[in-house]
Amino acid sequence: MISLVLFAALSFPQSPGNASAEGNAPVAPEQLLAWQLEGLAQEEIREEVHVRGLTEFPETALLSALSAAGADGETVRVMRATKAPRKL
Repeated sequence: MISLVLFAALSFPQSPGNASAEGNAPVAPEQLLAWQLEGLAQEEIREEVHVRGLTEFPETALLSALSAAGADGETVRVMRATKAPRKL
């Protein structure tokens, strides 16, 4: 499962600094892991999630992968608490 998450995360190369129309769109949870693996600062990741929200609730596997990639506890707590649409 983790390898699937890593593969999905690495397929999203965009960075949060993009000024495109998609710049304000909600963030996919896999994008968070990609930013983490790229070395983006935790503060920047938290800010993107706070401002844009998530496209879906992060799964436990993703939160574990973020933590394993070096995300601090505060970032993981923000991911858990972020509002996102429920999948039916």
